[in-house]
Amino acid sequence: MRFWTVLLSLVVVAAVAVSASAQEKKERKKGDRPRISFKDMDANSDGKLIKDEYVAAHTKNAPADKQEKAKERAGRMWDRLAGDKKELTEDEYKAAMEKMMKEWKEKGGKKRGEKKE
Repeated sequence: MRFWTVLLSLVVVAAVAVSASAQEKKERKKGDRPRISFKDMDANSDGKLIKDEYVAAHTKNAPADKQEKAKERAGRMWDRLAGDKKELTEDEYKAAMEKMMKEWKEKGGKKRGEKKE
């Protein structure tokens, strides 16, 4: 009897977990993707972001066959964000990202999954 009680409990817990996961996926909009936080990118936790840290953070999950292309793209993105600066503080990074996103939207850019009008 005890075996069946434990087994039933495990089945219920698994069903609740699967249901919660499915609900979370439904709530995410098409095109949403996780964002990398400044603290995640700042590998040495000095409060400043350098190009190597930025590139490493943006390429760590890229498939092996696409690593070089991902590194090149992340490097170009850093160059656009930082300009001639060698490092960015969190505030400078946020300001640069906001500026770049504003310029992108002014050119008619859309989020992934959004339909063009």
